Amino acid sequence: MRSRQSYIHLRIRNKADPIRVPMEVIVKHLGEELRVDSADPISINEVLSILEIPPSTVLAVQGDRILPHTSMIKSDATLELVVVSSGG
Repeated sequence: MRSRQSYIHLRIRNKADPIRVPMEVIVKHLGEELRVDSADPISINEVLSILEIPPSTVLAVQGDRILPHTSMIKSDATLELVVVSSGG
């Protein structure tokens, strides 16, 4: 028989923890700071979708690195979106 402590641990691992504080993703775009909260890891594509920003129009930059839109965010983060322009 499992101890109550082990049972609680397993139960919480399989369900969202009601006391878990969601992570915060801050997105700097066109002079604005936008915020997306998520209790689970979230991809940059998902963040862009929530903010209704077409992924093909921006590069996601964190610090001095350009991140693929498939990158997963697993903790608080700040991203800067650089608008991509094309044409001749």
